[in-house]
Amino acid sequence: MNELKLYGSVGQDFWGEEYFTEADVSQFLANAEGDITVSLNSGGGVVSVGVAIYNQLRAYEGRKRVVIQGGAASIASVIALAGDDIVMGDGAMMMVHDPARWCTDGRGTEDDHRRVADGLAKAARNMAKLYARRTGLSEDEARAIMRAETWMDGEEALEQGFVTELAQDPDTDAEIAAFDYSLYRNAPAALKTSARSITSQISQPAMVAMIAGAPAQHRSQPMAKKPTPSRKPALPTASTDELEATAGDDTLEAADGEDTLDATEGEDSIEAADGDDTVEGGESDDEETGPATAAVLLDMTASFGLPAATAQHMIAKNMSPTQAAAHLASQVQGKNPMSASSRRGPSRASILRDERETMRAGLSGAIVAQMSRARDVEGPARQYMNMSLVEMAAHAIGHNGPMRTAADRIAVFEAAAHSTSDFPAIFENALHKRLLNSYEAQAPTYDLISERLDFKDFREVPLIRAGDFPDLQPIGENGEIKHGTFGESKETAILRSFGRQITISRHMMINDDLGAIDRVLSNYGQKVAQFEDKTFYTFALSAKMADGTAMFHTSRANLAGSGTALSVSSLDTGLQAMVQQKGLDGDVLGIVPSIILTGAKQSLKAKQIIAEVTPAKATDVNPYAGDFVHVQSPRITTNAWYLLTAPGGAGGTNWVHGFLDGAEGPRVRTEEPFGRQGMAVSIEHDFGVGAQDSRYGYKNPGAA
Repeated sequence: MNELKLYGSVGQDFWGEEYFTEADVSQFLANAEGDITVSLNSGGGVVSVGVAIYNQLRAYEGRKRVVIQGGAASIASVIALAGDDIVMGDGAMMMVHDPARWCTDGRGTEDDHRRVADGLAKAARNMAKLYARRTGLSEDEARAIMRAETWMDGEEALEQGFVTELAQDPDTDAEIAAFDYSLYRNAPAALKTSARSITSQISQPAMVAMIAGAPAQHRSQPMAKKPTPSRKPALPTASTDELEATAGDDTLEAADGEDTLDATEGEDSIEAADGDDTVEGGESDDEETGPATAAVLLDMTASFGLPAATAQHMIAKNMSPTQAAAHLASQVQGKNPMSASSRRGPSRASILRDERETMRAGLSGAIVAQMSRARDVEGPARQYMNMSLVEMAAHAIGHNGPMRTAADRIAVFEAAAHSTSDFPAIFENALHKRLLNSYEAQAPTYDLISERLDFKDFREVPLIRAGDFPDLQPIGENGEIKHGTFGESKETAILRSFGRQITISRHMMINDDLGAIDRVLSNYGQKVAQFEDKTFYTFALSAKMADGTAMFHTSRANLAGSGTALSVSSLDTGLQAMVQQKGLDGDVLGIVPSIILTGAKQSLKAKQIIAEVTPAKATDVNPYAGDFVHVQSPRITTNAWYLLTAPGGAGGTNWVHGFLDGAEGPRVRTEEPFGRQGMAVSIEHDFGVGAQDSRYGYKNPGAA
């Protein structure tokens, strides 16, 4: 079953370093199949993100099991409602309350506050509808529980209908998520005591920047300001498309109108921008509206990753911290309209199938599928099939800039190749798979006559000849079993490494010419298979045994004294020679060949012998019809022909071949990622052959 872990704050724009987003959930659901389990442990966060996650989970067709590991507070409790089964872990807590937000981006008029209040009321009513539908409570009862900011343990949540069962699995017992629970007025004392003091880690410039809806990083530069009250203001989301909860079905939708619901969980009251409990009019204190110091503006600029010239501009304009924050936000928004904020920490959405591996597999699979011109693509590769190669490289590195010109595309490839992105490994893996596909499509003949024996390493492997074991002896009356020895030959096989470098040109990459890249790899896959065939036959047809004598020699009774044409009669002679081969104890091994190996010159005669044709006369009967398989190799250029046993039979074979264990095929390694002339690709391969016996084959030099 697929499992998704949602730990930390809801949304990247809330306080804290641990969070998860709707994008994490969307990526998981795009590749999930069947039933899923969602493990939830969150103290709350950005409402718009939580609502998006709720809607995504609700729309998923498979059955959803939500397991609340440590806690589900505020908007996280709404996420939990998306489960068909909602399980409360041991010691876990659930909290429901009225939504709250920071009133406007700074200070606001009476109408501003009223608009916010109306939006909060609408959101609260619709959240109450969701709670009511799930629990069976009336909407008024749900609203009463929300207004009271109600904390529930497992038994209470089960009794009220917020969960469907209590966990019996001890693995569901988890610490409640790290969060500043002092935001909530009724949070258990233990949670408030253990809560991280997140606001104390954020400098005033960063705080002002976030209030203005801009991204900021935690920095240490202080800023003069009156003491902050103990009640912490809730921060708005940086999104420009704020959220409104709407009536209707079990969904919450984004708003198009004025009334917006920002991200924060807190008390029922709406606070002023300066942190006091009163709504003020007119100007704020001088500390807030006066020009910021150069040090503060430089620090804020650095927080946004913008050049010092931006700070110099703001200094010349005598901007206040609030004005500076708005200016910086507009600069960032202008640079990248797709992203209004930068992440302040790692996402804590963890997909047990590993979403990073899923992306790698998807991109790699899409590259392979496009090269091979596959039409029906399933699994994670499907979502990337409409992307070009440069678009996939951009996706792998998170590039959102333009790619209109050749220079843009070159920049993307260079960044993808030389950064810490996954693209080099993704592209290399795709090349490897495509090379293997082409390689495996070949049908070299050597594996029809040789036994496969893979190598653990590159040391010589001693080979033991079949048939060289002592015969069984009767056990005497006294129970004595006689000792025997087996013939240990000196034959060995060894694995060798081979390699060659090819180039995928710069033009192929920039032009997104996957067809040309595929032709290069397909040709080389065929080349590797041909290389194996050539290497094997070069060794096998001239092999010598450990005693220095050729494998096929008259002294071994496996070589005809004179060459004769392939016929029923000459074939019978060879068969009789193989049957009479002997083992260590002098016993006849009774070897029966099943393969006729020839080159092109003897191919027709071999096919005539093995053909099952009904003769006109009894004297024309072919007794060997159907008893042999014909194997033809272009490596045999003479009239010679061979009788051989097939690998995997009851006996043995004359030869062995193999690969490095676990690496049964060629592999690709990128050497110089996107250099001046393109991408250098090393094709490497480990292949070994050896002669293990001489008795399982017979050679006739042949005649025209």
